[in-house]
Amino acid sequence: MVQSGDFQFNNGDGGESVYGGTFNDEDFSRRHTQGGILSMANKGRNSNGSQFFITLRRHAMLDGKHIAFGQVIAGMDVIRAIGQVPVDRDEKPRVAVTIVGSGEVGRATKSPANIHAQLEKHIGDLNEEIAPTGAKVPEAVKAKAILAGKQGGAAVESATPAGKAGGKEDEAEEDEEGTATAPARNERERRLMELRLKMNACRTSNSKEVVEEQKRAADPEYAMRQARAQKKREREEKEQKEEEEGGGAGQGKGVPRGKEYLLDTVETVEMKDAKKKKGNPDAFGWDVFNQDSLLRAHEKRLKHIQHDGKAYLEQKQEEEAKSSVFAGFGHKPTEEAKDRLQNAMEKVMEKKKEFSRRRAYCEEEDVTYINERNRHFNKKMQRYFGSYTEEIRQNLERGTAL
Repeated sequence: MVQSGDFQFNNGDGGESVYGGTFNDEDFSRRHTQGGILSMANKGRNSNGSQFFITLRRHAMLDGKHIAFGQVIAGMDVIRAIGQVPVDRDEKPRVAVTIVGSGEVGRATKSPANIHAQLEKHIGDLNEEIAPTGAKVPEAVKAKAILAGKQGGAAVESATPAGKAGGKEDEAEEDEEGTATAPARNERERRLMELRLKMNACRTSNSKEVVEEQKRAADPEYAMRQARAQKKREREEKEQKEEEEGGGAGQGKGVPRGKEYLLDTVETVEMKDAKKKKGNPDAFGWDVFNQDSLLRAHEKRLKHIQHDGKAYLEQKQEEEAKSSVFAGFGHKPTEEAKDRLQNAMEKVMEKKKEFSRRRAYCEEEDVTYINERNRHFNKKMQRYFGSYTEEIRQNLERGTAL
């Protein structure tokens, strides 16, 4: 049998399906009764991938184990010629075997310009020029010629009786005609090969697009991953281009990439910080409790309870004149100052209520507070010190405390 299809490792050990992984067995109704049966190669139950083989004769031992999914209907002599390729002890070909074309039977390629049909017609015209219709060349002879490295007219000349009998005459004519025919034949073969390569490229691109479309339909995040990978490739290409052109800012001064900020001066850093704070004051949501916001709130509260230094000095001088030199001085604020402090604290407490989340009230909990603020404070104490004072509280409740 002829085995192939390991496009993953190209050694017979791989060959996952084009959709990734393997797929399960389907139907074992068809039998391997003759040569030319296409069957899946697997490593056991439900382990089908991309590898397959083509039988060269009947193989009853494959029935019920491998899925027969097709049959060679034309070109079996080419398959048998491939089976004659010498192999090593690992059943690997000793010479390179190249697939020059592939496709699907009965499926038209979707193309706005119908490029495949045009290329097929052009290739047929070139084949007619290289191998005329009257020259009937067996498929086996063509396969052997391909294995021997002969193409086009060389295969025809080696197969036709006229080519075999008139070999010496042709050589004499070629000597007389010089090299006028050979360049024309080589040019036609070159054009034929270019067209075949174009067709293979079209088939490959179509297959890739089909696989990509199936992946996008199966995985919603596939397109996002592809976009991120594309951006990463573009960024790497841009960085590589900058390095080749002499590097970006700081590269010529021995500074690693991404650490160009080490070259900034103090004034530049301060300007950047000021601009950042001005554009983003960080006063939204929970960010109101950052260091800058707390400092601004403290300075705002101090405006309502500013210290009267003049009144303080006058009161100090009066107290020093009345009391002993070694006696201490205790400042006594005025009633107006006390009222300002009280009003400021009340405003702070009212402001804090706006940030307090309303919590569920449990009627069965012990009453250990005298008002709402005291209840909140007791909860804080319990949260931070409850685990350390639990035994002491239990002893006090039982009356067994020391």
